[in-house]
Amino acid sequence: MAAINKNFVVRNGLEVDVDLLVADATTNRVGIGSTNPQHTLDVRGGIGATSISIGQSVTASTATISTVTTTNLNFISGIGTNLVVTGVSTLGITTATQLSVSGVSTLGITTTTSLSATQLSVSGVSTLGITTATQLSVSGVSTFNSNVGVVGLITSSDLKVSGIASVGTAITMYGATGIISAYKFFGDGSGLTGTISGIGIRSEGVDIGYGATVIDFKGPGVSTITNISAGIVTVFFEGGGGGSSQFVTTAAGIHTLSNVGIGTTNPRFKLEVGAVGASGTSLHVNGDARITGILSIGQGTITLDGSSNIINVGSGITLNGSTGIISATSVVVGGTTLTGTAVTSIVAGTGITISGPTGEVTINATGAGSSQFVTTTAGIHTLSNVGIGTTNPTSALTVSGGVNISGVTTTGSIAIGNTTVIDSSRTFVNSLLKNYSETVNVIGDTGPSRIIDLSLGNYVTATLNNNTIFTFTVGISTGAIGFVLQLKNNPGITTYSITWPVTVYWPGGGYGGFNPPTRTTTPGRTDVWVFNSIDGGTNWYGSIALYNLDLS
Repeated sequence: MAAINKNFVVRNGLEVDVDLLVADATTNRVGIGSTNPQHTLDVRGGIGATSISIGQSVTASTATISTVTTTNLNFISGIGTNLVVTGVSTLGITTATQLSVSGVSTLGITTTTSLSATQLSVSGVSTLGITTATQLSVSGVSTFNSNVGVVGLITSSDLKVSGIASVGTAITMYGATGIISAYKFFGDGSGLTGTISGIGIRSEGVDIGYGATVIDFKGPGVSTITNISAGIVTVFFEGGGGGSSQFVTTAAGIHTLSNVGIGTTNPRFKLEVGAVGASGTSLHVNGDARITGILSIGQGTITLDGSSNIINVGSGITLNGSTGIISATSVVVGGTTLTGTAVTSIVAGTGITISGPTGEVTINATGAGSSQFVTTTAGIHTLSNVGIGTTNPTSALTVSGGVNISGVTTTGSIAIGNTTVIDSSRTFVNSLLKNYSETVNVIGDTGPSRIIDLSLGNYVTATLNNNTIFTFTVGISTGAIGFVLQLKNNPGITTYSITWPVTVYWPGGGYGGFNPPTRTTTPGRTDVWVFNSIDGGTNWYGSIALYNLDLS
């Protein structure tokens, strides 16, 4: 056929077949499948189009549309790939891959993969995918398979979410797990039966029991996490005071890391029973009680330490159960207060006195007579008679039995039996000396000067090895005394001189170094000198008793 390049003009109308296509010039309407079109384009049957743009209201019984943009769309039944409705619309049975409704719209039986609406009412049985709506009202049975986002008000008579539904930023519903997460839960349970007043929660029409795994209440006040399967209840107290505490119940018991108060609203310790200043019994324990640490009583002044078996009463008294020692800084005995180093005495009645500063212990006897027994740092003394081996001493010390004495010092007399043998002037009286010996004072070499000390012994031996000056000293100042000097010359050939005290008088009228007795000068030979005094050593009388002895 030859190419035609001309306008095709129908002046009065066009009709193809009976009603396949009708164009009515008088009404300016076109009908497809209708000889009497009621609209500018009246299609009686399905419409297939890749893109349709409609500026006015459209009512369609059945439509299959790839892309639709319209101000007002009324669908009785429609399938669309990409539907955008900006006006007031009513959609019947609608299946769309992506549906955007910005006006007030009502959906019947609807299946969408993605739904976006400003104000949407779903009245039929619907399956919705990712849904975003400013205001969503669901009156029929609807299923949300994916995320649901509602910015404004949502009302529903029967709503099922298999994906995630978010209401603002405070509520999230997880369709796959059935978990609802919210910032706060409010309710007084007034519409529930079988529950106590307060928050009422029901699951599947019955009160929550063991079917609930975890209940989590969170907020600025009291927060609770209940793990029913494990039998654990955890309570968080997050009051306005800025602190926080935790209270947990388990099969092992109840525990918390915070302070617990019984009878007080402000516990200061791990466990505080009764309010501060409370009177009467605040804690009563039937049976045994065990404390592994330290028990403090009062303001901590009395402590019981079970680990060391020590009881402290304040800082002044300590009772050590391991050693049996009681230590105290202050003790009252018989009305006398004893305080540490300030203790001056301990008085037990009228019989015993212990003096702290002097260390004296005084024991006073009572009865018809009286006696006193005192211990001091110097020793033990008494003003009464002392009996050893007897209960009735007749003298200051009466001993009934043998006595072993290593030394005796006395200022009085010494009696044996009833006879005095040594008087107070240290004089032997009524005595018989038999088989006695004296101490030998061995001087050795004389040197240039030599002191003969009679307190070291009354028989003196020495060797003259130098020109020697002799001096005598005694331990007493009165009475008769004497000593023997056994003086040996140096074994060498040298003859040494002797200077005697001037108070020594010699036979024939000599004294001191004047006209002394002739002594031996033979080396190695010995003279025995005898010296006596009757005035305690003021003057001496000397002589040679044995001369020129060979004692080698």
